Amino acid sequence: MSLEDPFFVVKDEVFKALNKTRGLYLRWRELGDTSGAELEWTTTELRNSLRSIEWDLEDLEDTIGIVEKNPSKFKIDNRELLTRRHFIEATRNEVKSMKDEICVSRSRDRDITARQPLLDATTDSPSVITSPPSLMSAATQNLASAAARHSGTKYSKLENTLDSLRIDSSGRVYQRSSACFRDRMSNWT
Repeated sequence: MSLEDPFFVVKDEVFKALNKTRGLYLRWRELGDTSGAELEWTTTELRNSLRSIEWDLEDLEDTIGIVEKNPSKFKIDNRELLTRRHFIEATRNEVKSMKDEICVSRSRDRDITARQPLLDATTDSPSVITSPPSLMSAATQNLASAAARHSGTKYSKLENTLDSLRIDSSGRVYQRSSACFRDRMSNWT
């Protein structure tokens, strides 16, 4: 191994970034289902950090590929290469588990807030739906209520306002647009 080995420089950067990201991830989990600017900032920073680490891991894999093509030039044995691969794989798995949890959380938020009104609609007409309040189960009403409270970011509120159904005083439910309804149905099935 030579002092000019770029693997160790990038590995140190990845290690520092991973420690910072672990802190962000713990804070993101502490914030949980809350909403607000801190959650938005933490989520954005966490996603950016994870993406940056993934790019650095790709660079590390490239360095391993270069060494494998010319092992005599770099004088690195197979055991060292396996150690490097193990570091990359372990880091990649940790990053993936964090990303997966963020995606699950995001999907759960999106599913509850964007699709719940469609589940309450019971007729074929995309423009006017006659649905007396008694047809909605208490559980469905509770879920819809939770969805309204749960949508905490300014962007999800905007999306919910544009996508939601409108109920008039007679109990009729109006869809904002039939194109929106068709788009949702095609995504839902």
